[in-house]
Amino acid sequence: MHYYQESLFPDPKVLSPAQAYHLSRSALLAWKQKVAQHQQQVLQTQPLLNPFALPAQPMEFFRQPQPSGGDACIYFVIDWDSKVILYVGETCRSDRRWQGEHDCKGYLENYRNAHQAHNLALEIICTFWWDTARHTGDRQKLESELIWLWLPPFNKQNWKRWHTPFVKL
Repeated sequence: MHYYQESLFPDPKVLSPAQAYHLSRSALLAWKQKVAQHQQQVLQTQPLLNPFALPAQPMEFFRQPQPSGGDACIYFVIDWDSKVILYVGETCRSDRRWQGEHDCKGYLENYRNAHQAHNLALEIICTFWWDTARHTGDRQKLESELIWLWLPPFNKQNWKRWHTPFVKL
């Protein structure tokens, strides 16, 4: 069982479990199913890059020592239980990208709270595609193409499409 403790200084982008509970269990599962259906169709029709087949890392990867000092990559934040890509990003320093502020951390916390409110299993992982462009502009172009291909719901470009309920503006 997970317990939630309110912060003295709550992040305005993070919903409490009580707020997250407003999304019913059936609505949460239906939302995830719609996203998963699209992404599975992409996987079947354009298997050029399969984020689910890349080596998985825990979301706390940025707290672990990085032997390489951090390299450029494209990364995917994935709900492993549901096989849903939640976010696609790029970085020139994989060892620093998730340290400090990142809006996606708040969306993930809201997502976790919604799962917790309904006692649903959840495992969030990251996968990394290291064989990508080293030049930032080229990597950002590839990131954009992958966002439009996979339509991950936590990328801002797709909020309206999926009516993403985990973003608190």
